[in-house]
Amino acid sequence: MITSMAISDLSKYYQYNCDKLLRLISDEDYKRQKQKSFQDNNRKKYTPRMDDSTLRDALRHRGTEFESEIKRKLNELYEVIDCQDMLPSEAKNTLRKVEVGQILYQMKFDVPEKFYDEMGIKNIVRLKAFIPDFIEVKEEDGEKKLMIYDAKASKGAHVPHQV
Repeated sequence: MITSMAISDLSKYYQYNCDKLLRLISDEDYKRQKQKSFQDNNRKKYTPRMDDSTLRDALRHRGTEFESEIKRKLNELYEVIDCQDMLPSEAKNTLRKVEVGQILYQMKFDVPEKFYDEMGIKNIVRLKAFIPDFIEVKEEDGEKKLMIYDAKASKGAHVPHQV
């Protein structure tokens, strides 16, 4: 079974520089996959407690509202392209066509197979799709450059959010 991992998990590894943390994250993912497989086989589904679900929904709603407000304000100054319904396979072509001054919102990326081959991790780990909140297209030294922004509704940013 190949372990899957989010980009934010890797940023935690970068923050703490701890191989043990990376192994624990991988082990947790393995446990989730094993538990899901067991549940699927036994037709038992986990039902979250009401208070867990309500808190999670409230935090998700807060973040969505925060991002929507940023998007609305950016739209007053720039051309914001909503990429939420765009397939990851269309991302590379869209990035080629985007113009300086445009901002892409919620573009989804998959890690290409070539990355796994070059890193020698093809049958070891899979990185989950990642979705930057905003990608601003800038011009620097006559070239298009991308600036990635990840909006956080919390009062402070943690180091993994700054990587």
